[in-house]
Amino acid sequence: AVDQARGQPHRLLDDLEATLGTRRRAALHFWEQEQWDYFQLVITGTDRLHHFLWNAVAHDDHPLHGRAARYYQAVDSLIGELWDRFHQGGSPSREAEGFLILSDHGFTAARREVKLNAWLHESGYLSYRTPDPASIADIAPGTRAFVLDPGRIYINTKRRFAAGCVAAEEVGPLREELARRLRSLTDEGEPAVEHVFSREAIYRGPRSELGPDLVVIGKDGFDVKGTAKGAEVFTGARFQGMHTCDDAFVWSPLPTPDNPEISHLASPIVAWLSS
Repeated sequence: AVDQARGQPHRLLDDLEATLGTRRRAALHFWEQEQWDYFQLVITGTDRLHHFLWNAVAHDDHPLHGRAARYYQAVDSLIGELWDRFHQGGSPSREAEGFLILSDHGFTAARREVKLNAWLHESGYLSYRTPDPASIADIAPGTRAFVLDPGRIYINTKRRFAAGCVAAEEVGPLREELARRLRSLTDEGEPAVEHVFSREAIYRGPRSELGPDLVVIGKDGFDVKGTAKGAEVFTGARFQGMHTCDDAFVWSPLPTPDNPEISHLASPIVAWLSS
């Protein structure tokens, strides 16, 4: 499916347009036919558009720019249609106070992929049972760390994993060593990593201990991956666009913090529903 989307962009746009039309019909059906207290519509087509056709979105001289823009117009039209229904024909109502629009990430152009498991392997932290691993299920005994997509690093501890080899007292120093080395990771002299977060810095709640030990965020253009396939750390980007974490947006008339995180939004929604 990935190769088809990359090789046949017109078919991708056909599918995106058809899917958006079906999503609109489904949304209006449930809006009218179901008794609901909370209604949510998720539009994923913009994500696919950006991954495969970022150049068409970003550059107005691209031959598919006009069609990409029309897709955005169709998304905007659907949002407007739902907004009008919230307003009940144009008159402001209590329902409109609870109308939110948000994204969980942004996008930018992708230039390189950064395969962190390849870096761990090259650096001696990870080994495989096979010369051609398909996934991290192929890691060998003695592996001290591994990565799950997109950039979640787990220390292979005896406490957490059946084949773990890292003792509890070794976790802190190993984590600091990995973070330090990753922060200085470069590709032909160009820094590749924007942030390396510890679990404690970004995860909260009663199950936060299940989170990764480190989370790696690439600089714009460096798309971090957790695949076990491929021995090269840096490769050409398979996709035109990559996720970013610092330019997601929220539009809401409900009270939200000045610098909101996506986890902050549940409380004002619940409070509004309870009012």
